[in-house]
Amino acid sequence: MIRCMRTTLSIHDGLYADIKKLAKESNRSISSIVHDFLLESLIRRSNRSRDPVELPVFHGTGTRPGVDITDNAGLLAIMEDKGDGPA
Repeated sequence: MIRCMRTTLSIHDGLYADIKKLAKESNRSISSIVHDFLLESLIRRSNRSRDPVELPVFHGTGTRPGVDITDNAGLLAIMEDKGDGPA
């Protein structure tokens, strides 16, 4: 048997009206609707860290002349440079 806790929530009148309408249309209780919404929100929140990250894609012909991508210190110097970097 699943245990449930009774609680009191303060819900904006307009939101409550929407939930009540959804419950009536789906022949469910308001509690089950709110339960599902909360569960869905918690699942979505826990999955956020697993969502794929979209990285920007830059098109071109490769690195600028003089850039060695295996040289971390050199790359940092180029990134911190206010000018155009190596030519």
